Amino acid sequence: MSEIRIEFDSLGQVTIAAGKLWGAQTQRSLEHFSIGRDLLPREMISAYAILKRAAAVANHAGGRLESATCRLITHVCDEIIDGKHREMFPLHVWTTGSGTQFNTNINEVISNRCCQLVGTPLGSKRPIHPDDHVNMSQSSNDSFASAMYIAAAIHTRGALVPAVTALKDAIAAMAAERGDVIATMLADDLERIELALAGLYCLALGGTAEGTAVNAASGFAIAATAEIARFTGLRFVTAPGKFAAQAAHDGLVHLSSALRMLGVSIYKIANDMNPTQAEALTMIAVQAMASDIAVRFGGAGGYLERNVCNPLMIAGVLQSVAILSGGCGNFRKYLIEGTQPNHQKIGESPVAAAMPSRRSWLTRPAARI
Repeated sequence: MSEIRIEFDSLGQVTIAAGKLWGAQTQRSLEHFSIGRDLLPREMISAYAILKRAAAVANHAGGRLESATCRLITHVCDEIIDGKHREMFPLHVWTTGSGTQFNTNINEVISNRCCQLVGTPLGSKRPIHPDDHVNMSQSSNDSFASAMYIAAAIHTRGALVPAVTALKDAIAAMAAERGDVIATMLADDLERIELALAGLYCLALGGTAEGTAVNAASGFAIAATAEIARFTGLRFVTAPGKFAAQAAHDGLVHLSSALRMLGVSIYKIANDMNPTQAEALTMIAVQAMASDIAVRFGGAGGYLERNVCNPLMIAGVLQSVAILSGGCGNFRKYLIEGTQPNHQKIGESPVAAAMPSRRSWLTRPAARI
């Protein structure tokens, strides 16, 4: 059995390892953009599969996809959502700014996995074509932008918010006075994150290449977004202004700013502690603050109808969500919970004698100057 297969695209012949589910365009991206070690975030794989699944359902409901075609696509999308075929998404962050190759990677993997299921050769594009079927009514420009928002919303809502909430509650329970101060800080951070999440629920999907919705069927945007909302349980809606939704990603910039503020808060909290969990949390806070700088520059990198820093932005945001979620969780589990103030030792401190009440934390103004 041959260890390679040959595919063709508009530029000519491409050699691909025989068992790989990606196709010619993904292979070309690997050859030209294998820069560094940063792969596109794994969270984007599931988010894109959710989007492709919803697009197939919407296109089938609109009479544009046959039932068998829809079933095959949604079956493969479900496999990807369940964590299968992760090794078939090898592309790096440092690639085309629109995310075109990653969209193509998704389309090719779905198409070739369908080939496997029905017994046709990989690369034959039968019975499922990566462009005509999987990418129907979509472009890289609107689909990558939408997948970014889906991934960021799912993981912020599902991982970060519970982690910060649990940390806030644990600190409040541990130390009544100082804990109340910290809990208030984290409650403010949660409020900022909730405000930012609202901006992620408006999806560009259906705007196609330039926000004009050319080649997207009437009603597709609303139907596909409604299916994404149903599948995820989140309040996704179609963005009213597709031009702005594709050219600017202010929702991600807003979320990144909220993550930066959370980083500032936990840096302060961790610096009030001593153990190594606190040291880890301060490094996480610094990284989240640093990533926000890159996300802000990326958000400013929109030219006319599209942004050209999409992979950079979503990599920074999802890294911050992941490390802040994990850092807050570990800080709560391994440092806060089970820790009790040693009131006897505190009482023996000369600082405690000089500061007998919470009010004395404040610098009192002199009676006379």
